[in-house]
Amino acid sequence: MRDTEDTALRSKLRAVPLTADDRSRHTAPLRTGEDMAHEKLAQTIKTAYQRQLDENTKHSLLRLLGCTGSDSARDIIAGALKSENKLEKQSAVLAAGNWPDDSMFEALIGFIEATEDEQLRDRAFDTAFKFLRYQKRERSSE
Repeated sequence: MRDTEDTALRSKLRAVPLTADDRSRHTAPLRTGEDMAHEKLAQTIKTAYQRQLDENTKHSLLRLLGCTGSDSARDIIAGALKSENKLEKQSAVLAAGNWPDDSMFEALIGFIEATEDEQLRDRAFDTAFKFLRYQKRERSSE
């Protein structure tokens, strides 16, 4: 059963176009109606993430979910930042760093202020710093 689900997910992920013309979409946040293919992909990844039992795959899907910039991804990442599981928090920090605009910056700053774990704080700081350094990242209106 799992092999069938993994194969189906891989085929859906491969169906998303990643030509040079499409790469510009990854630097802009998703907007309602702007790119239904990416929103559908976000839902596919979210479903796979929620159903996944293998922790390594789940963490990989969480990081990938951050690239979508969807509202559901934001909710999942925010929840993972509050998790008791250190690897889940680390994956959530990386997912926030994959966010297509800078709207996750505040969540990272809040995580940096709240966490007691020095390694996670350092990772979150490095990720937040990349938001400031990456000039092509679109600025959110929030």
